[in-house]
Amino acid sequence: MSLVLALRRMGQPCRNPVTTIVKRHGSLRTTSESAAYDGPGKTTVSILNEENKRLMVDSFSVNGFRLNNNMKCFGPLVIFPTCVFHWALRDYSDLTAESLAIFRLLQPRPELVVVGYGNEGDTPPIAPLFVACKKMKLNVEFMTTENAIATYNYMCSEERLVAGALIPPQRLRQSSTRDDAFLTNAANKKDPFSLGKKDIQFH
Repeated sequence: MSLVLALRRMGQPCRNPVTTIVKRHGSLRTTSESAAYDGPGKTTVSILNEENKRLMVDSFSVNGFRLNNNMKCFGPLVIFPTCVFHWALRDYSDLTAESLAIFRLLQPRPELVVVGYGNEGDTPPIAPLFVACKKMKLNVEFMTTENAIATYNYMCSEERLVAGALIPPQRLRQSSTRDDAFLTNAANKKDPFSLGKKDIQFH
């Protein structure tokens, strides 16, 4: 899973800037080959996960999540900008109104609860859950775990009152030899996250 990036364009862009995008360790950098591009209109890239002290999700796998403070969380979790909890679910089939009741106890209520139920094609009972959440006066959005992470990270970077309820996907969207190394470590009861950002990309 790539880091969430925010592009900010300030002022009017200069004419014909020559910009090189360099990929390094899963992040993007912009370098200008035009001196005029250093003035107004310069495009900057901020890596939200590294520049924000709030808790965000850096990557995920079928086993769990890695946060931007390097904390490794196995299994489903509930994440807030300042804390994270284990969520006692097995998969999306365990999603019920009771499993979301924890958010009803919060004061102030989250502006949005983002529920990541796994992969595209999974079929949690979304319609009755929407009705139950409306009765609890909770604003909830259901989406794939990958999209839920992106939504949570972005709203967190905007200092919005957001919460995430995330279930690891049962399958990865893309596989690679590095993913195989991750699974091999997990099968051998080693820390699958020990490969590090430089060695493995999560999708």
